[in-house]
Amino acid sequence: MIFLHSSFRTSSTYIWSRFRKIQNCVTYYEIFHETLASTSQQQIASAKASSWDSKHPPGAPYFLEYLPLIREQGGIAGFDPSLSYERFIPPSGPSGPVSEAESAYVRTLVEHAEQRGRIPILTDTRTLGRVAGLKAAAPGLHAILYRNLFRQWCSYTEQSTCGNPYFLDTITKIAELSRHDPVIRDLLRVFPVERPSATDMNTFYLFIFLHVHLYAHATAAADLVIDVDRLSGDAPYRAEIEETFDGQNIRVDFSNACPSTAYSLVTFPCRADMREQIQIISDAIIGKMPSERGRTFTAQAVADLMDEYERHEFYSKRLRSVLFSMQRDKDEAVAAAEEARRQGADLQSEHDRAGTERDSAADLQAECDRSGRAKDEALAAVESMRRQLADLQSERDRFGTEKDEALSAAREASHEAETLRSERDAAVRDRTSIESRHRRLDQDFASLAALRDQLTGERDAARAATQEAARERQRVESRYDALLHWSLAFHDSTAASASWRLTRPLRWVGIGRPKRPPKPDFL
Repeated sequence: MIFLHSSFRTSSTYIWSRFRKIQNCVTYYEIFHETLASTSQQQIASAKASSWDSKHPPGAPYFLEYLPLIREQGGIAGFDPSLSYERFIPPSGPSGPVSEAESAYVRTLVEHAEQRGRIPILTDTRTLGRVAGLKAAAPGLHAILYRNLFRQWCSYTEQSTCGNPYFLDTITKIAELSRHDPVIRDLLRVFPVERPSATDMNTFYLFIFLHVHLYAHATAAADLVIDVDRLSGDAPYRAEIEETFDGQNIRVDFSNACPSTAYSLVTFPCRADMREQIQIISDAIIGKMPSERGRTFTAQAVADLMDEYERHEFYSKRLRSVLFSMQRDKDEAVAAAEEARRQGADLQSEHDRAGTERDSAADLQAECDRSGRAKDEALAAVESMRRQLADLQSERDRFGTEKDEALSAAREASHEAETLRSERDAAVRDRTSIESRHRRLDQDFASLAALRDQLTGERDAARAATQEAARERQRVESRYDALLHWSLAFHDSTAASASWRLTRPLRWVGIGRPKRPPKPDFL
């Protein structure tokens, strides 16, 4: 069994894709990924490198190996959501044992591969805090994939500025759920982070010192440490790593490994103070580590971090203001789009209220119609009473003794008729008032429709501004790449020119003088 441990954005997907092509292996991707708690067969088919700005090599869907392990109700058999972050560091610390739930789940994956006669290869970016415990629970070759911490921070920054804050959020998520670790608890007190940001110094410091703490313990427990940055430019080192896996009956080729560097947006009032702070706190964390191997590796990782930071500042410092400007433009466009969406929601709410009032007006109209029918019935009754009155008057002579009663009945009927006529007039006035109110509602509805069209136009303008900002960012990135390549070529030509001047015979005959690279068009 082979277990590959790494941190986020450490080119672990490239390593995973190399092993995945080996036919005698079953290579599991991100065995503690939180989506495994509820994933389905349809979701597995859609999770691939092309579905987001991953910079991963093309290939089949990420979690394809888990397909036989998916339950009918969804999720991977034996996986519990707490395995992702809540158990990132064991209760007794990074060197302590893992829980039975973690051990059972890992055994399930290992047995599934071995039953098929394959070598199980487990990979994950959520295991740096429990390498020792996993090694005790699942013996085999445990390898740490290491990437320069500043390059990793730059990758976090790039993802965040492209609208994906997931990796920055994992910094505080891991730290908050690992407060039982004294070192992490102290780091949260010294570097509190309310909301992770690529421009926040505390977020940067928490990222650095969290990984210093984790690497100190992880490398002490691991059997092998693979520097993914060296795989691309150090052929002997690459051959050494490939031979190590060849000894495990696994032939893997890392010849197409290539480095990747993004950019950092965090700034410091004083770079010397920043360097001193990183060195002092790193030394304090490393000094608590009993393993000489862990101390040596982590100290070198801190030195590599500072060297990479200095190179980044030398080549990219002046471009940071451009990136900040682009980020502000993007934030303003997003805010404008959000405002347009909010106004659209208000317009829809207003439209719904107008519909409700219109329905109420319709109910009032129905009530008016019922009153009209009752009035007609009353009028018919009055007409019937009038006919009865005429009959009584025609029989007045014959019924002389009942004359007074008939006259009283007639007066009463006349009074009731007058009352009904008053009610009819009141009903007519109510209907007129309802019709007037209905006309006002129609006018209000027309005004709301005009406002909706206006807000739709503003929303479309905001979207166009957002797209323009994205195109401008792409143009600046291409200029940055051209400027970086030109700077490196200029530096190389300068070195070659110095060597040429030192070669006196060549200077005398004027042969082999190095040429300066042409400047980019925009300079």
